[in-house]
Amino acid sequence: MPRAGADAFWALGEHGALGFSPFSIDTLPEERALRLTQAYGVLSELAPTLLAAQGQGRVRGFRPSVSYEGKVNDAPQTLKLGDFQFKVTFIDPWIPVSEQQTIEHGGLLIQLGPEEYLAAGSGVVLEMAPVSAGPPMAGIESIWEGHFSAGRWTPGRLLNGDESHQGRHLRLPPDGFGIQRLKLYRYR
Repeated sequence: MPRAGADAFWALGEHGALGFSPFSIDTLPEERALRLTQAYGVLSELAPTLLAAQGQGRVRGFRPSVSYEGKVNDAPQTLKLGDFQFKVTFIDPWIPVSEQQTIEHGGLLIQLGPEEYLAAGSGVVLEMAPVSAGPPMAGIESIWEGHFSAGRWTPGRLLNGDESHQGRHLRLPPDGFGIQRLKLYRYR
């Protein structure tokens, strides 16, 4: 059951699920139970925003695919949301691959406005490119870590060039689930 948290984000984001109930969570080892608890905590914070965006084409979910035999396909995926295409990578470039459990990686995107998104999840790196008419390049105006409290966004740390690889991507580290608010701009 190591992928339960990633599966929850994927089901709610990609399939518009109203809930998620993994089987046999009462037998999870403490470390796995803690990770699932953290995933549910983040999803609980996102619930009002997520529910308002579901069914309107403003939410996408992602996680590595897993075969029936349990083989993880952690190849990058590409998805479109709004006027942008997102390349989702499930292998964190700052941690040795041998130390990662990519089956646990996944998340979702919620479009808040034409160039503004919430990214939530764990163990993913997102790169953005425009897909509509207009300037052909996408830049990152800002990325804020934060959380929701009583339905209101509370910004935390403003991520700078070190955390966004000089404005090239958004990274949700694999050590836990989190939320980041992304503001993009377009240029030539």
